[in-house]
Amino acid sequence: MRIGKVVLLGLAALGLPALASAASLDKGSSLFAVQLSRGVADLTGGGGAGTLIAFSLPEVGIQGQYWYFMAPEYGANISAGIGYFKESDTADPSALGGEDFKQTVSSWKVRIGGDRFAKVTDKLHIYAGPGLQLWGGKVKSEGSLSGSSESPSTTRWAIDGRIGAHILLGENFGLIGSIGQYWGYASASEGGAKTKWLPSGSEGDMGFSFAF
Repeated sequence: MRIGKVVLLGLAALGLPALASAASLDKGSSLFAVQLSRGVADLTGGGGAGTLIAFSLPEVGIQGQYWYFMAPEYGANISAGIGYFKESDTADPSALGGEDFKQTVSSWKVRIGGDRFAKVTDKLHIYAGPGLQLWGGKVKSEGSLSGSSESPSTTRWAIDGRIGAHILLGENFGLIGSIGQYWGYASASEGGAKTKWLPSGSEGDMGFSFAF
């Protein structure tokens, strides 16, 4: 239901006329954002007997986004960022054979796309649009008894859609954030073992914007 609402809101934003576009975002202007992000890390791990098993973990990160406005209501976008996840588990000292365990995820992501901007008030603009993303990541596991291991890198290609808001706090400074959904194709290999699957998940970001 949540994704359906996002899609409907996005279609509504895209359908608004050009006259409702953000007056401060003129043709030829630029917008840059530094944001905290959240998403999904699509990973693989040993499944025994020389196989790889796919699984997912949540991740948080930081990213930069840049828009170039080819028209007052439309901006071409490129973004790049890194992601991170860490889990630490401590065994009960009284448990026989208990093992402390830690796993750490590191990832990167690049996205290109375009957004349709529409003016709601002088200080509030909404935007929506599709994109194409390339994501890569891996997980490192460490056990106090079993030692450490590292998974093969996963590569994920995906299409996504998002809807967001841009809130002006000053003439050229503001807050900007979005929520969205991706649908992709992921693969990984190690030695002769290979795995591929069709992941999907939700994403979001929030941070500061600078217009110039």
